[in-house]
Amino acid sequence: MKKIVVSLFLVCMMLLNAEGYTYEVFKTDNSQIPSNQVFDVMVADQDVKWICTSNGLAVYDNVNWTTYNTSNSGLPNNIVRRVVQDSEGLYWVGTNSGLASFDGSVWTVYNQENSPIPHNWVYGLAVDSQNRLWMATYGGLACKSGTVWTVYTTSNSQLPANLCHRVAVAENDVIWASSYGGGIVKIENGGITSYDNTNSGVPFNLTSSIAVDSNNDVWFGTFSPSGLTKFDGNEWLNYNSQNSSLPASNILDLDFDDLGNLWICTEYSGLYEMKTNGEWGVYTTNTTGVTFNTIMGIDFGSDNSVYVAGDFGLVKMIPDPIEINETVPSVSSLTNYPNPFNPVTTISFNLNFAEDIELNIYNSKGEIVQNLAYGKFDNGLHSVTFNGIDLSSGLYFAVLNAKLSGIKETTRLALLK
Repeated sequence: MKKIVVSLFLVCMMLLNAEGYTYEVFKTDNSQIPSNQVFDVMVADQDVKWICTSNGLAVYDNVNWTTYNTSNSGLPNNIVRRVVQDSEGLYWVGTNSGLASFDGSVWTVYNQENSPIPHNWVYGLAVDSQNRLWMATYGGLACKSGTVWTVYTTSNSQLPANLCHRVAVAENDVIWASSYGGGIVKIENGGITSYDNTNSGVPFNLTSSIAVDSNNDVWFGTFSPSGLTKFDGNEWLNYNSQNSSLPASNILDLDFDDLGNLWICTEYSGLYEMKTNGEWGVYTTNTTGVTFNTIMGIDFGSDNSVYVAGDFGLVKMIPDPIEINETVPSVSSLTNYPNPFNPVTTISFNLNFAEDIELNIYNSKGEIVQNLAYGKFDNGLHSVTFNGIDLSSGLYFAVLNAKLSGIKETTRLALLK
């Protein structure tokens, strides 16, 4: 097997700052991306980008480009819709000619001729905690666990529609899928529950995208004008052009970043961000200066960069550096009381502005013994409880990392039993 590897000699176009980001655009005329029609992007380990296009699968490691297509690899079709990586490091690729796996050297193809896959058009992929691969196809849903396939269609199950577009994994490996005409579907312990506009708060049965947040709430997008809907297991909450910043446009994909912000890809109308603080980010051609029309996929880098796939190529949104007033640090205090303690103490810290933080307890050997807090915290005073009942007496350290500002605070804790 041959593969094409080239170095990036051309400087990618950098656009002026807008909406808190600088935009780097990858197109066929300024990079080695094989097509400007990009369906999706996955950011893998070491921020390597796997880019699904209409002319093959591109891999960009920030220096070199590698392109896989039907003429130089085992890829079955140059139209690549989706790619995921499982827990064993195997890449799974959804195409218009079936499913392909790739281990870095060998390709294996699964299609309707050699496997139980219900349709060769594979639009959605997800891997659950048992390393089972779930796929949404235009002929139903399928699960591949090793050599065992389980297929769900309208003829052999309660699946309401065969044309499925996206699939997502929730807690306890509960599976959610969007369908064209059948609303949304839940698969739990092999049983199927469908929700549509006749038995639930689903506003429109043509659902196009689905994602699960850190609270295990399900979010799904529909075709215009029904917008975005959240389902927490009991209540349904709809966002549309009448009650939010969303446009009256089809929603094509959804994804959450590491801070819990929801990013919404629309057809013809750009990219939208529902922030955890209730504010909206609107990224369109008018607000960014980038040709943001139809957004088909999105993923996030380790440096909080946003990679956007669409009918304009691939765009990297680079967040502006946060300006820190040196006289007003993000973390103004880190204390605990009582100290010494046995076995419980309260650790308090004050944030002068919202921060992405991590609070760990270390022993005297520099080993983490407990993670107390992680994620996005609003400004103000916060307190967490540390219980050392399972630890021996000695000196411990509470270390608070403020990721956005790069500030680290440490305080000593004396556990006396």
